[in-house]
Amino acid sequence: MGLRKWDTMVFIPSASRRIGKIFKEKLVEEGIKWSKVPSNMKEYYWEEFEKKYKWNPALLISVKDTWNHVASVRYNDKLGKWRKKYGKDAKPNSVPQEVWNKWWEYWNSEEFKALSQKASQNCRSEKTGEGSGPSKHIGGSKTTIQHSIDLEAELGRSPTPFEVFKRMHKKKDGSFVDKRSNDINEAVENMVAIASQLRDESTEAPEIDVAQIYLQAVGVEPKKRRVYGLGTHASIFYPDSVSSSSSASSHYNTLFDERLREELQEIQENLHKKK
Repeated sequence: MGLRKWDTMVFIPSASRRIGKIFKEKLVEEGIKWSKVPSNMKEYYWEEFEKKYKWNPALLISVKDTWNHVASVRYNDKLGKWRKKYGKDAKPNSVPQEVWNKWWEYWNSEEFKALSQKASQNCRSEKTGEGSGPSKHIGGSKTTIQHSIDLEAELGRSPTPFEVFKRMHKKKDGSFVDKRSNDINEAVENMVAIASQLRDESTEAPEIDVAQIYLQAVGVEPKKRRVYGLGTHASIFYPDSVSSSSSASSHYNTLFDERLREELQEIQENLHKKK
C-alpha cells in the first residue's frame, strides 16, 4: 500500500482499518483494554501508522489526538469481537496464548462482569425520552467504520456522516428505526433545503456542507465525545469538533447568514423538544 497524504485533518476509513491491522502485529498481556496498553506499545502502534501515512506537519497534534481516539475505539472493539467469537478455549492466530490467557482472567473477573452489565443497561436506556424506547440502529454486528468502508466502495468516494447515519438507521422500506432518527433526518433535510434556497437567492452564499449541517442538528456529547448516529467513531468525520462542541458550533455558524441561523435555531429547538 502506498503512502496516503493529507493536507487537511480527515480520517479516512482505510486509515482506521489500517490501525486495526497494526494491533495484530504485537499484543501484550497488560492490554486488556486501550487504557491499559503500555505507553511504549502505543508509541509502537503510532510509529507503524506513521510509516503508511503522511500529513501536513502543522496538523501533527490534531492527527495524533484523532489517531489516539480512533485507536482506542478500534482496539476495544477488536478485543470485544474476539472474546465473543472465540471464547476461552480458542483464540485468534495473532494473539499469543499467554496473552489470551491473561485477558480471559480479566474477562472472567467480577470487575469486568460489573462493567459489562452497566454497559448493557446503558444501551437499553431510553436515551431519546421517556416512552421512546432504547436508541436503535440496523447496523448489526458491523461497526460504524465498517459501514463507512462499505459505503465508500459503493459510492466511489468517502461517504458523508449523514449518509452513514441513514445507512445505520433507515430500513429497507424507507422508514426509520425510531422516532429520534426520523426527527433528525427531517431536521437535516429541512436545513439542507433552507441552505439550498439561500444559494439560489445569492451567488455569495457558501457551498452547502451537509456534514456540518448534520453535526449542528445532532450536536456532540462532550463527555463521551460522540455524535449521535456515529457513536465513538465520530472523530473519523469530525476530528476537531469532537474535542470541543462549542468550537464546532461557532465554526458552523460562520457558514451561513443570519436568516439561516434563525431557521436552524428554530429547527433545533423543535428537534430537542421531541427528545
